[in-house]
Amino acid sequence: MSDPATDSARPALLFVPDISGFTQFVKDIDIAHSRHIIEELLEKLIEANDMGLEVSEVEGDAILFYRFGSPPSAEAFFQQVQKMFVAFHGHLRLYETQRICQCGACIAAQHLTLKIVAHYARITQSRIKEHVKLFGQDVIMVHRLLKNDIAHHEYALFTQALVNEWPQASTSPWAQPEESALEYDVGRINCCYVPLAPLRQRVPEPHVEDFSIPGVTVPLFSCEHEVHAPLSLVLRVLFTLLFKKKLTNRFQASGEKLKHYCEALYNSQRA
Repeated sequence: MSDPATDSARPALLFVPDISGFTQFVKDIDIAHSRHIIEELLEKLIEANDMGLEVSEVEGDAILFYRFGSPPSAEAFFQQVQKMFVAFHGHLRLYETQRICQCGACIAAQHLTLKIVAHYARITQSRIKEHVKLFGQDVIMVHRLLKNDIAHHEYALFTQALVNEWPQASTSPWAQPEESALEYDVGRINCCYVPLAPLRQRVPEPHVEDFSIPGVTVPLFSCEHEVHAPLSLVLRVLFTLLFKKKLTNRFQASGEKLKHYCEALYNSQRA
């Protein structure tokens, strides 16, 4: 039996942030590290959600967000775009500053970019067992919009259907929107877009953690040597040595306690 809540078409905002460069990033370099980096970036995008967006699907390099009800104001929309963009590049900048791994994935992560596509339309939901999916031509259309001939590497593209819901001109705080008409198999789509490159100036400098020992004002030890070995092997050897030193210290402490106990026992017997 169908659910009436998923049968009727309702107005909704479709909002899709997409990580560009993902396919080549995963194809050419270490799959384990590239997967980890993409997962962290997608999490940052979800955490930056300020408009009450719901996650319909995580689609590899993109997230299909939606929100039923009235459309966001132009101001709220551009604030959301900015927050996600800054969170995305802020994490990449922090990662580049603090990374210790020199594999291809970790080095190339800084070249990943972000684009965002948004549309406002009436959509339905289809239920497949316990799963609910967005359904309709407009859902297909918003995915088509991710493939276009816009010259900018990073941009926010929003359809005329969304612009029509804004009572005033849609002007972003950082750039003037440009109009475009795109042709797809679903028909001609009128839209606007703004470049996101100016927002890179708003990405804060990463906060570098201070791991110094409180109260110590001079270096205790310093050593530098180039090791020609895989990083995983170096770390494994280093951690093994540290663990052995910790055990040695424990054995020495236990030995001292045993020595004192024997001396005390011997002295008590002599007395």
